[in-house]
Amino acid sequence: MYEHLAGLLTRKGATDAVVDVQGVGYRIEISLHTARLMPAEGARCHVLLHHRIQDDRARLFGFVADDERELFRELITVPGVGPSTAMTLLSSKAPQELWGLIAGECLKELAKTRGIGPRTAQRVCAELAIKAKRRAAPTSSTPQATPAVEDALRALAVLGSSEQQSEKAVAAAIKELGPQASVDELVRVALRHL
Repeated sequence: MYEHLAGLLTRKGATDAVVDVQGVGYRIEISLHTARLMPAEGARCHVLLHHRIQDDRARLFGFVADDERELFRELITVPGVGPSTAMTLLSSKAPQELWGLIAGECLKELAKTRGIGPRTAQRVCAELAIKAKRRAAPTSSTPQATPAVEDALRALAVLGSSEQQSEKAVAAAIKELGPQASVDELVRVALRHL
């Protein structure tokens, strides 16, 4: 619903801030990383948003940079990882560092974050490692990440294909079918290329 706010930063704390937009103060939840990058109180600021409506309230999460918001949105897709857990992770490291830890499946390092246990770290790595590795080192055989590609790669992994084999097979399937292919089509054609 809300994409961004531009206004006067009237209050900035470690985990939240208030941005005044033409007389209306919007309270946004932020990470420590975003808090460090925001200007001082009284300055004008621009904040990217993720709007979440829960049973009893609406919450606005604010980010200074799009890479942090993108990682937040990926983290909350992981089963058992809610917005508060995602913000805790984002407060522990810069987005690129977190992507690197996820790509390297550094469970112990991720689990060092207060409130993040070994199981949560394992779920985050299991769900996001393929995307993280693709971000870290894209190659010509790595297909562009789309929801259909991600689902096809997961399906091939469940069938026992290695990550490298799956990526090559899906890249070949995309070349054959085009970028708008469905998950079923991608898996069917990719299986022929394994």
